[in-house]
Amino acid sequence: MATHKGSEGTIKVGSNAVAELLSYSITENVDLIETTNITDAARLYTTGKTSWGGEIATNWDEGDTAQSALTIGASVTLSFTLKVLPPATPIIPAPRQGQSIERCQEN
Repeated sequence: MATHKGSEGTIKVGSNAVAELLSYSITENVDLIETTNITDAARLYTTGKTSWGGEIATNWDEGDTAQSALTIGASVTLSFTLKVLPPATPIIPAPRQGQSIERCQEN
């Protein structure tokens, strides 16, 4: 299962972006089907059916065309734009003048 959450990005209903977007989350699921035979040394799996769901949080804007299209039972097309950031790099402060940094090494 993969989950995407964020407050960065846009959500569109048709070609209209949802206004006043606060946050959203998308969850993707895939069924695992066990295919292990009695002679297998380890359990084996294959993928089955997939499903997904999501939710958005907005401040209500009655003038927003996209929000107005989100009615119970309506069919809509959603377009998600995710902003993916690179992994964080640890920052090691530079020594001040006259200071040194000692590094330890494990054996």
